[in-house]
Amino acid sequence: MNENIALPASSDPTPKKRSKRQIALFGCAGLLGLCVILGIIGAIVDTSSEDDQGDVTGEVQDSSVDESEAKKEYQESIESISGDISESIGDFRELLSEPQYADPDWRADMAEALGTWKASNTIVARLDPPSGYETYHNKFLQSTESLDQAADDAARGLDTSDLELIESAANHLDEAGRLVNEANANQPWD
Repeated sequence: MNENIALPASSDPTPKKRSKRQIALFGCAGLLGLCVILGIIGAIVDTSSEDDQGDVTGEVQDSSVDESEAKKEYQESIESISGDISESIGDFRELLSEPQYADPDWRADMAEALGTWKASNTIVARLDPPSGYETYHNKFLQSTESLDQAADDAARGLDTSDLELIESAANHLDEAGRLVNEANANQPWD
């Protein structure tokens, strides 16, 4: 699995001529998958939930404080990652709305969006979920693994003008959305 996501410049800087059908297929598949996942990932991020414990009287055991802190830190990490993913999907969608395959700036922006998906997967894989968060974590991790694969397929598909890879990327985006829904159903915090 390639950790560096880069969209290498094609040996032919002239954009390949695409039929209207190819452009429509590429645009529809990508945007459909992105719209689904953007909405689903947005549902995960609930910035209004805070860990409000109020005044605590009596003794608090160190282990419960540590566990509470671990849960809070984990939740904050997931919310941050979800926000990054959501923003990068918006960037990806915007870039696809006006593709400029031969433009180096467009390609760099696309690589950055796809790189966010790959980095998010790496970060989630390294998180250690607190007790009671394992089911949620496993589904969320599976969704970022699908995003990681979508990034690989999209990068190769865009670089080689391979519509099958673009379609595969859209399918991985759909799968990531389904998995985020499943993770959300098991979200252990309010």
